[in-house]
Amino acid sequence: MPSIKLSYTGAELDVALGRINQPVRTDSFPTFAGLTVGTLGTKNPPIDADLALYRDSAAANVLVTSTWTQIKAFLKSFFDTIYAAVAHKTSHQDGGSDEISVLGLSGLLADYQKPAPFEMGIAYGALIGIQEFFGKKWADLGQQAAQTEILSLAYLGNGIALAGTCEGGKILRSTDYGATWADLGQQAAQTHIFSLAYLGNGIALAGTYPNGKILRSINYGATWADLGQQAAQTHILSLAYLGNGIALAGTIPNGKILRSNW
Repeated sequence: MPSIKLSYTGAELDVALGRINQPVRTDSFPTFAGLTVGTLGTKNPPIDADLALYRDSAAANVLVTSTWTQIKAFLKSFFDTIYAAVAHKTSHQDGGSDEISVLGLSGLLADYQKPAPFEMGIAYGALIGIQEFFGKKWADLGQQAAQTEILSLAYLGNGIALAGTCEGGKILRSTDYGATWADLGQQAAQTHIFSLAYLGNGIALAGTYPNGKILRSINYGATWADLGQQAAQTHILSLAYLGNGIALAGTIPNGKILRSNW
């Protein structure tokens, strides 16, 4: 009975499979038009007069060349059909960098390009000053809502701003970057709106006197809910938002710090 061989050497397998005398590939580079790509020189960056080699699929794949000038012109015409051309302004206000007009726009782009259009309120006369040149120039918008003091200001994004007053405890609201103001009236029977803070997502807080209340709005300051007196204090003198839903409040007369995380 003939024996059965259960193992083979590599050479025996080559004979069995017909691979004997086949050339062994010693490089890992592709070839193109008879050239081994890995043996070619490199150049970076190319210049306009340099040539790129490729096959012309419209002419039986014969070898052809194009200059980088031709390639760039082709790419420009191609991408111009996809992306609208952007005009570059050659003059810039006050010698600054590229600027984008955001008049009539809203949202993050407008907010970043056009900062909150006011910086401070002026007490004893309740004048609101508005700046349009990063604080360099100011326009007097006059007394607001027959109040004597503007105690606090906050910017909520999208052109919406709030102002807190004394002696009437009013909140004023602007939707045009502080150019004009609507009187929302006295809030929670308080006389002073000492502090304002914006927490994002349309949520704003207001701190009051004489009952040390915190008021809360969930519609960008349009209406307010009275959260009541906090920690038996008379003044909510300051408010700050730390992100992640966490807010702080500073008080009088006991110098307390209050913290909210919901």
